Amino acid sequence: MSRKVILLSVFAFLVALGVAAFPSPAAAVGPVSVRATVNVPELHIRRGPYAIGTILGVLTKGETVNAVGRDLRATWLQVRTAYGVGWINTRFVTLSGDARDLSNTENDAPILAFFLEATAYIRLGPDKAYPLVYTATDGEVMDVIGVDRQRGWYEVRLPKGAETVYGWTNFKNIRLYGPYLKLPDTGTAFPPFARINNYRVNLRSAPMEDAQSVLLAELGQLYVIIGRNKASTWYFVHAYETKAIQGWMRADLVKTIGRGAIPVIP
Repeated sequence: MSRKVILLSVFAFLVALGVAAFPSPAAAVGPVSVRATVNVPELHIRRGPYAIGTILGVLTKGETVNAVGRDLRATWLQVRTAYGVGWINTRFVTLSGDARDLSNTENDAPILAFFLEATAYIRLGPDKAYPLVYTATDGEVMDVIGVDRQRGWYEVRLPKGAETVYGWTNFKNIRLYGPYLKLPDTGTAFPPFARINNYRVNLRSAPMEDAQSVLLAELGQLYVIIGRNKASTWYFVHAYETKAIQGWMRADLVKTIGRGAIPVIP
C-alpha cells in the first residue's frame, strides 16, 4: 500500500473518532475576575497595601467588591469600591477565585513614610543646613514624592497648615512603604542655596566688586541661587523670604547647599 493511501486512511479514521487532525487555536483568555466578600464586622479600605496611612472607607460584613490587582505575595487586594480604588487584606475576605491569578499592581500604590522619631525635623531642602519647615511626630505618615539618593534624603508632602507644601527628611527618621525604588531623584532638581559664611556680605547689582551694593547680607542668612557668572566666582541670588531682593554675591563668601544645576547668566 502506498504511503499516500496510508495517510488518507489515518486521517479518515481520526475524523471518524471526532479528533481534529490539527489542534485548534486556544480560546482567548479574558481578564481574571475575583470577587471578595467581607467576612468580618468592619474592614478598612487603605490607600496602599499596608496597614498604615489614610483609610478611604469601611466595608461591612457581607459586602462584595471586585478585585482588580494584588501585591507581590497576594496578601493584599486592590479593589474598586464606592470610595474609589483602594486595598484590603485577604485575611478578612472570602474570595471567589485565586488571588494569585490577578495582576501584580503593587507599583500603583502610593509610597509612604512612617516617622520613627518623637521629633523628626523636616527641612526646606535635602540638607541639615536648610531651614526647618515642620516637625513630625512618632507614627505620623506622609506621602513620599522624591529622593536625593546621594545624600539619603526623601521629599515628602506635608500636612495642611504647614509652612510649605513639601519638605525633606533624612532616611534615619522614617520607614518606607511601597515601591520606593521608582522614586525620581528630585534632589538634583531642587534649587541650590547660598548660606552667608562671613559676618557681612554685599549683594551687588553686577558681578564685580565696584558695582552698587543692593543689600548687606548677614551671617547665616539663606539666598536662592538663580545663576552664576561664567567663571563661577559670583552667584546671582534672591532672598529666601522674597524674590524682590535680587543681586550678585561672591561665591567664596558663601556655602553652597544642594546639588541642583546653576545656569550661567551672560
